[in-house]
Amino acid sequence: NESASASALFFVSTMVQVKLSAFIALILSWSIQAEAFAFQSLKVSSPSSTTTSQLFAKKKKKSSKNDKNQKKGFAWASSFKLKPFEAQATRELVVNALSSFQGRTGQPLLDVGTSTDIPKLLWDAPLAILIVSETTATGMLNNNVPTAGDDESEDDDHDDDGKSVIVKYANKAALETVGLPPDEYERLLTGLDGTAPSDQNGKHVIAINLPTTMTNKLFQNKYTKKMVKCDKENDDDNDITIVDAQRWVIERSSFLGGKFVSTTVGVAYAWNDWMIGDSVVASPGGVRREQPVGMDASSSLQDRIDSQGAAIRELKQGEQGLGNKDPLVMSAVAELLRLKSLLEDEQSK
Repeated sequence: NESASASALFFVSTMVQVKLSAFIALILSWSIQAEAFAFQSLKVSSPSSTTTSQLFAKKKKKSSKNDKNQKKGFAWASSFKLKPFEAQATRELVVNALSSFQGRTGQPLLDVGTSTDIPKLLWDAPLAILIVSETTATGMLNNNVPTAGDDESEDDDHDDDGKSVIVKYANKAALETVGLPPDEYERLLTGLDGTAPSDQNGKHVIAINLPTTMTNKLFQNKYTKKMVKCDKENDDDNDITIVDAQRWVIERSSFLGGKFVSTTVGVAYAWNDWMIGDSVVASPGGVRREQPVGMDASSSLQDRIDSQGAAIRELKQGEQGLGNKDPLVMSAVAELLRLKSLLEDEQSK
């Protein structure tokens, strides 16, 4: 009896376990079906085409923004212009001018010291330098450039009446000479592509009167010339005359046909002082002083020495605060020593 009871109990227990397992499997089956139904419902309510369209719309909008920025970049690049000391062709012209000067005189025009950027040094130098030519860099005459007008030179060079004076280069001091700030150089300079000077901010182009060639000489010292004539209808306008200037022919050497050939590329002018009208002597850096009537050569040199000394003090003690070894200071000191030497020669006569 006890054995039969045990067998019956084991059978009942086994059946309960089987039914319980079947019940659990049924519940799992219902859960899987419910999740599948939920996924299918989500897929129907959010078609893939809508999602793709939305993504495409977002990408298209971003692309439009990039195109707009790219167009702005092109506009900025097209409006960007190199300054005279930044353009490669002008930099080469300046170095060529300095080399030609040293070849003519045996002395450097500018003490460059240890500077590695000579064109930038010359651009800021307290010495005016200007380079002119009768033709553009490509050798074509530009008839839109203001004409030189009457030539009143006191040497044996031929007059340049009516010929186009093309200004290839002018540094800050040269621009100051004709009354221009450094950022308005386009009112004086001809572009490397032959583009004529243009009005800026409603201000007219500056026309200068300097010979573009030299005959029978390659270098001249103590050159004086009225380079800008006043507007007779404007009472506030004055003639501009460079005084005691140096000028020389700039030549470029090239190897052609098995030999070296020299080609003239322009005439350079360098000066420290200029006259505004008949009585005001000006120097780079805004220095202005009255010239007394009847001033002799030695007193004029003494005035220039005093002015140069003041300019050096301004470089060292002014806003720039430059040191003694700065190339600009060294160049200004070299000019001061040159003026003192000229004064000694004048007083010894």
